[in-house]
Amino acid sequence: MNRELILEKHPHFWDLRIFTIQLLQSRQQPIEIRLIVLGLFIQKIEQLKPSELEQELPLIMQDYLNRLNNNEFIEPLKDIKGNRNFQLNLARALIRFRITGGISSEKYVAILQLLIEGLALEEDEELEVQDMETAITKYRESYTHVYEPFIK
Repeated sequence: MNRELILEKHPHFWDLRIFTIQLLQSRQQPIEIRLIVLGLFIQKIEQLKPSELEQELPLIMQDYLNRLNNNEFIEPLKDIKGNRNFQLNLARALIRFRITGGISSEKYVAILQLLIEGLALEEDEELEVQDMETAITKYRESYTHVYEPFIK
């Protein structure tokens, strides 16, 4: 598989890259809010026709950077509750993808295994978590006691 990025096929690559970095580095909002804003931005530009992208993209990028300072826009985003089931299933899919992609570092494999055990994400033959309630509880505890204090 050729993973080379041909920028001529993606004329807005650098603009989008710079915008994404700017948005994610704007620390006036928590990272969760910045990621939600990035997701909303992506939804917005996906609705554009390719012919509209050239003219609309700079305006939309500036609009979404400005939204980070707009409390009327930001406050409702703070009320969004995470879907733990979705989050855990996404984490499992990413772990499975990483493991099946071939890992050369034994230390990395060991850390992934500790993560799987720590969050009770062990899977059965049908690739289902053996005890989703336990996994959600461990995830919630880890989020509250490890992730949140670290991010703050």
